[in-house]
Amino acid sequence: MHSLDAYIGVRQPDGNWVFHLPMGAKLARFRDERVAAILTGGIPVSLSPTLPLVVLHIVPAGVFADSDRLLPSASAPGQTNLPPLDAHGWDGRNNFDGYVTYSSNSGQPPSIDSYLQVYHTGAIEAVAARLIDYSDDLQDRAFAGSYFERQVIETTERYLQVTEKLNVQTPFYFFLSLLRVRGYRIQADGRLRNHPGREFDRDHLLVPALELTGGDDVPTALKPSFDRVWQSGGWGKSPCYDQGGHRIAEHR
Repeated sequence: MHSLDAYIGVRQPDGNWVFHLPMGAKLARFRDERVAAILTGGIPVSLSPTLPLVVLHIVPAGVFADSDRLLPSASAPGQTNLPPLDAHGWDGRNNFDGYVTYSSNSGQPPSIDSYLQVYHTGAIEAVAARLIDYSDDLQDRAFAGSYFERQVIETTERYLQVTEKLNVQTPFYFFLSLLRVRGYRIQADGRLRNHPGREFDRDHLLVPALELTGGDDVPTALKPSFDRVWQSGGWGKSPCYDQGGHRIAEHR
């Protein structure tokens, strides 16, 4: 029996998605190992051990064929300076795995809320600790779904824009995970804001991987992952897209 997380969604020319199992075992193992490391502190910075986490992995397919491949230039990851998820300012440094950027809050003492690790293989891992639980109100466990989607879309778009600097080839595997989210609710904007939805009924949402190419329209390509998150909160699909599957413009 295969874990659902081993399936990859591949967009067909007619716009439909087909989920299948190429390299399923490697993908499932990668997801399991990274989630376990994040939850146990095996990460390049120190994050809150209790807050819910949004985790984004984008991995060139070649990594699974040759996991020891290095980028031609050891400094290449640092050339990207990709900002972390949900960050307005950030710092960065080289490390053993490549280059990490991170964002700190203004608390006393300050703590790190988000980081993005660029690996020597060209893969990235982005983790945000305040994208879901951004208030200190323990009674309000709802978070803005449209803003959450936009942050994931923008990080993915920025990554695809710098893949030439990283000298990595398409396709890419995209993984979205929400950790420690039991009891939280995803909330719509505007006229649907009062839709009650349902609380997430499990600790971790491990959304099946998607296959991306450099030519994809990112908002459209990521819709199946977002639909899965909204479905986990009692919705039929993401309300941030129209009937044709195109993202609805936001009023910022």
